Amino acid sequence: MGWEWTVSGLGLGIGLLVGLTGMGAGSVLTPLLILALGVDPLVAVGSSLAHAALMKAVGTWRHAQLGTVDWDKVRWLAMGSLPGVLAAGIFLGFVQQDSLTKANVLVGRVLGAAMVLVALLLLWRVLGRRPATQAGARWLEGPWGPSLLALAGTWVGTLVGLTSVGSGSFLIPILALGTGLPARRLVGTDIAHALLLMAAGALVHGSLGNVSWPLVAGLLLGSVPGIWLGSLASV
Repeated sequence: MGWEWTVSGLGLGIGLLVGLTGMGAGSVLTPLLILALGVDPLVAVGSSLAHAALMKAVGTWRHAQLGTVDWDKVRWLAMGSLPGVLAAGIFLGFVQQDSLTKANVLVGRVLGAAMVLVALLLLWRVLGRRPATQAGARWLEGPWGPSLLALAGTWVGTLVGLTSVGSGSFLIPILALGTGLPARRLVGTDIAHALLLMAAGALVHGSLGNVSWPLVAGLLLGSVPGIWLGSLASV
């Protein structure tokens, strides 16, 4: 590949962004792989998931050391998100068997819709009158909180399995508006959950042949130091 350094530089920027905010591993990286580097949508999703799993292992370890992970919320989110991402991967496998072109078109369209949702959600947060961590009624802290977390995890897991987008872009606002977690614990909790979610998605897509390991290696060269620095800065 003639763009190794471009890929590593992209990984560095993604790592910093994820370490600071918990967002960007899918919502920024996957579209850039498709639009800037010309990677097929299926390979972009699978490679993004594999890269995110390995990168967030570093971030999870660092945030666990810093005590910024709410493991109870991670567990309840994973109870919904892991079945969701596996179901999405199995569905894509059936579509791929029928037609690889059809599968790439499907992923591209769902990814586009997800990016529109992410943009609207971020715009709504920016235009809100109160900071996200102070808004809301902490509805995820009540007796129905665990079930609602699992439900949110199912929706996000399915979306991540199809597009790699949603782990941080949707869960961070959900946690911010529904819990009393401070910003640094929001990021740590999201990254720890994303490790489980992305790893499951990467396994499914890897079994379908949708992961480019040279691409993943190039991204990791920049993103591992990036997420380490971003995690420190977030605290």
